[in-house]
Amino acid sequence: MIHLTPANFLALSRADADDTALAAGVVVAGAAAGHAAEWTVDHSVERPDWTALTEEGSPFLEPGTAYFLSATVAGGITSIPPAIPGQWVVPVGHAVAPTVLHVTPGTPVKL
Repeated sequence: MIHLTPANFLALSRADADDTALAAGVVVAGAAAGHAAEWTVDHSVERPDWTALTEEGSPFLEPGTAYFLSATVAGGITSIPPAIPGQWVVPVGHAVAPTVLHVTPGTPVKL
């Protein structure tokens, strides 16, 4: 998950800080730092292995499960929403298959 910086650059989102918690969407065609990247707000993302992006370290998603922005993995997701005061609960989408997350960022709520 990514957010827009005040300078209109894309950066990885995290649910543990006010300036990074407002997830704008997901990058669908990456690029090197400092270069343009294609991103969207409503999109299915397929990855053969989600280990690097799930807070739980799971390679697969649980179909039908809602996912939230991670407070510990930059750009990552978790099936267990953050629960520490000061963190943000940011719905990011739901798993439609073990390797597919349909990204639809929801309204962030600060705890």
